[in-house]
Amino acid sequence: MVQTIVRHALVHPLLLVVGTEDTMTPPDQGRRLAGATPASALLEVAGMGHHPTPGEWAQILEAADRQFDLGHRLATGDR
Repeated sequence: MVQTIVRHALVHPLLLVVGTEDTMTPPDQGRRLAGATPASALLEVAGMGHHPTPGEWAQILEAADRQFDLGHRLATGDR
């Protein structure tokens, strides 16, 4: 039932980021959400807790750039 509701409610591309050491939002929750939503990608950051370090943010932003083609949009001015 929950998966059906999520599939219909979340239709835009998602990048779900989970830290393997996150105890506030365990990685399994992100994995389940990624599995239940179309057009989603999951990034599991090894060793990351709930709050990313500057280096982990760099990984997250690189993944977002790949997922949403941000570099292309910024370079071409497309919206």
